[in-house]
Amino acid sequence: MRWVGLALLWAGVGCSANIHGTGQLYVYNGTQSGVTVDVKGQEDHSLSLDPRAGEMVEKAVAGSYQAIVKKGETAETTSVEVVRDRLTIINVAGAACFSRTDVAGMYRKDRRPIVRLQVYTGASVFQIPEQIDVLPDQSMPKHRSKGPYAFQRLSVVPCSIAKDDDKVEEYVHRQP
Repeated sequence: MRWVGLALLWAGVGCSANIHGTGQLYVYNGTQSGVTVDVKGQEDHSLSLDPRAGEMVEKAVAGSYQAIVKKGETAETTSVEVVRDRLTIINVAGAACFSRTDVAGMYRKDRRPIVRLQVYTGASVFQIPEQIDVLPDQSMPKHRSKGPYAFQRLSVVPCSIAKDDDKVEEYVHRQP
């Protein structure tokens, strides 16, 4: 009987992901100070982030969460909804600016190397429904699968250039 109880407990842990589905959760600290971010909800995650650093939570169970950002003695709580098959970004204090670009042209001579698609400024939480192939802390792959579709990169960019297509594209082009 004890084994049946353990088997049911084990099966229940995996059920949440099967029932609700999973999404990706990326937490980025664009502030000048290190922070701890406790994400509590369907699952619990605790992340320690240096200034201008991020961390991915792969396959986060979709659902409602509370993100508690601790900086020294202060704590700030933000509601976060992780949506199935989407990338959700927690941008600590809304301090960083992001740009979503199509970088497929870096692999094809017949296209512009980089095309800025959208910028995200000032938001503490936002979602991206499109597939992101390269995240802020990743380098560009040497090769990509062939196809006419976009190959998208999400980059942290200086907020001072976020609204200028040419400057964003040049900045992203210089990233590894």
